[in-house]
Amino acid sequence: MEYLIDKPNFDGKYTREQVQALINEKKIGPNTKLWKSDWDEWRMIRDTDFVLTNAKFESISGLPENIFLSMRPLINYIDNGLLFRNPFSWLYMLFAVINLVVPIYVFYKAVDNRIFDADAKFIIVFLIIWLIILFAAWVSFQLWWDRKTKVTITSVEGDEFVATPVFAHLIQTIGEWVGIWISIVGFSVALLTTIILGNEGYYLSRQLGLGFMGIGILSIVLMPIYGFLIIVSTRFLAEQFKALSSIANNTRKN
Repeated sequence: MEYLIDKPNFDGKYTREQVQALINEKKIGPNTKLWKSDWDEWRMIRDTDFVLTNAKFESISGLPENIFLSMRPLINYIDNGLLFRNPFSWLYMLFAVINLVVPIYVFYKAVDNRIFDADAKFIIVFLIIWLIILFAAWVSFQLWWDRKTKVTITSVEGDEFVATPVFAHLIQTIGEWVGIWISIVGFSVALLTTIILGNEGYYLSRQLGLGFMGIGILSIVLMPIYGFLIIVSTRFLAEQFKALSSIANNTRKN
């Protein structure tokens, strides 16, 4: 991307790196106007995301200009979307770690409820279900860990709407995460408890802290459907937000 500089003796086009070098060398200042092809008007350097740490600050009404621009880095941090993308990336990392803790909690909950004092069939079903929970937790961990990088590129420099794509990405990821748990764990718990334990399966589900998941033939059929519908519906909703923000950003640039 090339820039024009509205200042005498600065004819021609300059790359972003060249403009930043001129700022650092104090040959142009925050009040200098720039223009590039995707802007609809000339902009002062102070109103862009160029680094002004080494800039030459001119006076305004006898006062140093850096008094008025001291918060510019923070404002740029908000405007370019980093305020939204970076914390959400950290949130995704937290969710990833929580998923690894879930199997530990479930095992602790079962031991605390004396699962190993129960009949052999309860112990066998518990161990199988716990391995399935461990698998679902590992899949979920990888989902959140992978998306922590992708959420940081949901918007780019120059976008006006930077928060909407981030929230859309969060909605999509949460839907996929919940859908995975309901499809894998919900189906497995319903299947194993219904076939092996029958009506006693409810007590095992409650011991594992999974009492909210149903048992019975109906649950075996519905759990995968619920998971699939959650994934599809949340992705559809997220794509609507992404489409609206993409159209709005492209319209503004044009």
